[in-house]
Amino acid sequence: MLPSDLAILIGAGSNTGAEIARILSYPSHGYPAVALFARPPRPLNDLALSLHQANPVAVLETFTIDISPYSLKTTLQQIKVAWRSQGFEIMLGGIQHQTNGPLALSLNVDFTGWLTTYIGGAFTFAQEPMKRAVATHGETPLSEGTEKKGLAQTLVRETSEKDVHGVHATANGIIVDEDREDKKKWKKLSVEAVGETYL
Repeated sequence: MLPSDLAILIGAGSNTGAEIARILSYPSHGYPAVALFARPPRPLNDLALSLHQANPVAVLETFTIDISPYSLKTTLQQIKVAWRSQGFEIMLGGIQHQTNGPLALSLNVDFTGWLTTYIGGAFTFAQEPMKRAVATHGETPLSEGTEKKGLAQTLVRETSEKDVHGVHATANGIIVDEDREDKKKWKKLSVEAVGETYL
């Protein structure tokens, strides 16, 4: 059976993104087709290969992007054209990254560069699917029950009247698989817990 949903994960090159993609690709967790977005091509391709080896029925495609508005818009348009006939319902996920390092040694250009790359990229990533949802389904009220989904907490109030739903979930701490005391206190999450709790 082919998937009826399409999950787009941006930042899938990270450990968190990789494990969320793994969970999503199983029938027990919704079984959508998964589009993996990341900047470095080699880890992205290695991830897709390992996911296919672990789960041969997974439907996965990789897309190398640079998180610029042009790159994101172009890639999303390619997905729209390539999978137009599938009639997918789309869900989106952004895997957040942040700078690490001592404040006193950090440069302004490093911080503003991070803002441009990740915050600017996240804005475009949220904006483009919202535009597509409205263009595809029209600006119908919630009472008519049209199914649309979007991911952008800051756009929820603005777009709720157009029947675009936004959900924002945050998991604190790192994701680990082994059983540990800190997982019992929710300081850390297992991969399965991320899938079951947030997906």
